[in-house]
Amino acid sequence: SVIDPVTGRPPVEIPAGEAVALDGFAPGAARASFAFTARQDDRIAMDLGQVEQCAEVFLNGEPAGRLWCTPYRLDLTGLVADGTNRLEGAVTATWHNRLVQEASLPEAARTTWTLYGPKATAPLRPAGLYGPVRLARSQE
Repeated sequence: SVIDPVTGRPPVEIPAGEAVALDGFAPGAARASFAFTARQDDRIAMDLGQVEQCAEVFLNGEPAGRLWCTPYRLDLTGLVADGTNRLEGAVTATWHNRLVQEASLPEAARTTWTLYGPKATAPLRPAGLYGPVRLARSQE
C-alpha cells in the first residue's frame, strides 16, 4: 500500500466527477488514485483535466511523469500491464498560499522567509486535482 509521505495516509479514492483540493494553506500534496483494466498492448493516453498547480503521475507504483503546465496529459503506452492497473496522481501547490499564511503571523512565529512575497490579505490560489481525469484507449 502506498503512503503519502506528507500526511502519512494512503491516497484518497475519489469517484469520477469529484475533486481533491488542497484546503486553504495546506502544504504537501493532494493524492487521488484510480483503477482501470487494460491489455499490455493497449495504447493509453491520460488527461488529468484541471490541475492546480503541479502533478506527478504514477502507474502501478512506478513514476510515469511530471506535469507542470497545460495540457496535463501523458502517454502511458508501454507502462500498462495486463489486467488491473492503478493510476495515482499527486498534485502539489506552489508555496503562494503558505506565504499568505506566514505573512499573517507575527514575525517571531514565521517559519518561511522570502525577499518579496504576498501580503496577508492576498487571495489564496486554487490548489488540487479538479479533473475530469480521462483515459483514452486504442488497440494496436
